[in-house]
Amino acid sequence: MTIYELDLRPLFVENNVGGVFTPLRDPVRFRQALGDYVLIWLNPETGEYDAGSIDIAPACIRFFCEKYERTLKSVGSGLNGALVPA
Repeated sequence: MTIYELDLRPLFVENNVGGVFTPLRDPVRFRQALGDYVLIWLNPETGEYDAGSIDIAPACIRFFCEKYERTLKSVGSGLNGALVPA
């Protein structure tokens, strides 16, 4: 497992087709992300995952990890299945 610091600015600013990610430029809104396989920002008006929500698919996150990554920590399986720094 690898932990990354990820800069999503290119997605929010440079590749923001249709402006769908514009609300995430607000730091308060951005910090409301939920992560469960995908990154999700619930609709701030309803608090629900609906048409007003924003999500980013795992394939997109992987692309940004590979292109813009800054690795913070890598761990692998060691003896007896323990996690140890790689």
